[in-house]
Amino acid sequence: VSTDEPSRLTAKIVEAFAPNFKYNIEDKSTNRTNQTISKDVAVRYKIEITSQPAGEVWSVAHRYSHFLNLRSELVEQGYRNIPSITSKSSYFNSIGRVVHSRIINLGFFINE
Repeated sequence: VSTDEPSRLTAKIVEAFAPNFKYNIEDKSTNRTNQTISKDVAVRYKIEITSQPAGEVWSVAHRYSHFLNLRSELVEQGYRNIPSITSKSSYFNSIGRVVHSRIINLGFFINE
């Protein structure tokens, strides 16, 4: 009789960055920038994923468009209850609006 429980993942975005700019989700000082960013800029995101009960932690950083592939890979490996990714940011300047809207969308990619 197997007592193995299915793995559970928790995921959070820890950084979003573009050329010459880093948006640290935890650091409010970097979120106050007045920089502008075009909606078509290739912003990359670093996501930290924790697997329970094993306690494994790993990070991935990709362009926004590449995370759809990551979600598919996780599902293929047997992960079913993948949580949404939430942002702790409440700053809505020009960079914040773009980054925050994409972070919200990333939450949908990882939700079923």
